Amino acid sequence: MGPARARTRRRQLAAIIAVAATVSPVFNVLTSRATVAEAVQGVVDATLVGLLVGVFLLFVRDGAARGWFQRLGFRTDLILISAAVLALFLVGRAAGQVVTSLEPHRFPASFVDPHLRYALPFFAVLAVAVLFVLQMNRMIGANALGYFMAGTYQRPTSEDLPRPLPPLRSMTPRNATVWLSKLRARCCEGMLIHCNSESGPKGTAVAPQLRV
Repeated sequence: MGPARARTRRRQLAAIIAVAATVSPVFNVLTSRATVAEAVQGVVDATLVGLLVGVFLLFVRDGAARGWFQRLGFRTDLILISAAVLALFLVGRAAGQVVTSLEPHRFPASFVDPHLRYALPFFAVLAVAVLFVLQMNRMIGANALGYFMAGTYQRPTSEDLPRPLPPLRSMTPRNATVWLSKLRARCCEGMLIHCNSESGPKGTAVAPQLRV
């Protein structure tokens, strides 16, 4: 992982923790007791859970173990990710109970806490939202979803604009060879599409844009 990508991942991790630490205190106050202690508990739990889940998703799932996860099927990958995220949530929440109370017995007791029946669905919704944003950033680029939601668009720079094809004589032999091989591949692909369209079953309509 390069330095630029590592900085991006750290910013995303900080954003995950910030969002969780902002929403969780409100959730605790609304579903438990309207006290400062519950709000503080929400901040501590969200910080620990966000740190654990964010590190796993950004630096393990999409980092060190990315190749291994990509070799898995969709269903297997979904099951493993869901189980890992759920386990990290339970561990982070239990650790938060110990941090605020300084009582180690709160760690196992948190797994049977009645408030868990509200916390689990809330975390599931929040986790799906985070996964959706991360997936959109992976597909269309970082911050693109934010620009879309805000109704603003980034002005393209000179590097983003298409460059005209230089004359063949000004290209290096290696670049010229690569360019010619790509052109030959496109021509072969067009001929293949044309042959497939001509040899299709009788009466099958062929789109005009597929004809060469």
